[in-house]
Amino acid sequence: MKKLPLIFFTLSLLLFGFFKIGSSSIFAQETAEEIIDEETELISPEKGLESSVFCNDFNVYYSNKEENPYSSSSLPQNIESEGGGYIDGTIEIEEGSLSLPNFSLMESRLKSTMPKLMPEALNQKTDIDTKILKSQARHYLIADNGACLTGAEEEIKFKGGIPIPKTGVEMPVWWTSIIGQTKIFCGIFGTCEPPEKLKIRIEQIDKPFEKDGKTISAFNMLDEEKDKIPVCPEKDDSVFSEKPIISTDQRDYICCSWIEKVINYLVEKINNLFQGTEVIAENSEMTSKTRGYIPYGKKVLEQSTFFSNFIPYDINSSIAKPPIKGEATYILTSNKGNLDFDENEANKMNYQEESKVRARYCLQICSLYPPDSKFNVSTIDPICISCNPKDYQN
Repeated sequence: MKKLPLIFFTLSLLLFGFFKIGSSSIFAQETAEEIIDEETELISPEKGLESSVFCNDFNVYYSNKEENPYSSSSLPQNIESEGGGYIDGTIEIEEGSLSLPNFSLMESRLKSTMPKLMPEALNQKTDIDTKILKSQARHYLIADNGACLTGAEEEIKFKGGIPIPKTGVEMPVWWTSIIGQTKIFCGIFGTCEPPEKLKIRIEQIDKPFEKDGKTISAFNMLDEEKDKIPVCPEKDDSVFSEKPIISTDQRDYICCSWIEKVINYLVEKINNLFQGTEVIAENSEMTSKTRGYIPYGKKVLEQSTFFSNFIPYDINSSIAKPPIKGEATYILTSNKGNLDFDENEANKMNYQEESKVRARYCLQICSLYPPDSKFNVSTIDPICISCNPKDYQN
């Protein structure tokens, strides 16, 4: 049974794409020799990043307690105060714990269908890059009331400034292939500009590009936008996922924070001296915000519009973009005191643009079956939720 949907998928693409292939000059048989040469179609961030965001937000609570011996002739008074300071330590994603939506079966279906949609001369010249694209997630610990006193600021400068924790991510090769495949498919079906060449190469997204008249790199954009980072929306559905290779590129953090301090004295009078213990308790609240990029995720969203040709208009127009849920396990430490957070809240990594790609792809598969059938689309591809369009809406 699992081979049948691939056959139907191919037939549906062939039937719809027949006249498109004949009318598109770039894919027409008679003009094949005019467009084939050794030059390449280069996909790069030069005209804009075109990458999608994955994100995670969760609350972090800092606490520290110190006990010191106390002895004085004066009766001490308990003190409650607050003031600017900083909290430092490490944050990282545990190796092997990050998961991302697995579109590998979609990639294999596109790959097997493509030769049936183009003339043999073009098929022989089609060459899509499958390098490993490297990305990065950056982790920002932001205090609910952030402030560093002058003394703290000077100390931070002495330490070398505020570091930004970073996690390197290596995307699976099927994602690179999808970037090129969807470019060709949407060109065939006329839902986006076709590639000028069929030898497609994809550049790493860390290449600097121009934005608003200045040169900027992808990951520095995350830093520039950190004060305007929106709350990451939540989504609780599980998804067929893959765990990419990740690396901790930087784990140290420093968070400027307004710290509440309470000093209590547990003393008794002995030989005209108040003796006992001074208890100092500190508390602060922070938010951990992770923001990273899926290379060219927005581009894949734009290029996957050809799937919509097989979906009724009213259903296609109702598709929204709730995020797809992945997972990640965080490790947080503090150089002074303790950090507490809800692990269930922290382990939800959300993928923004990929949800609409999934919806188009899965509902296209569903369109090959009668609406009243008991067909379970997840048996064809586990990344699909169901054939109910409402499951792909906000």
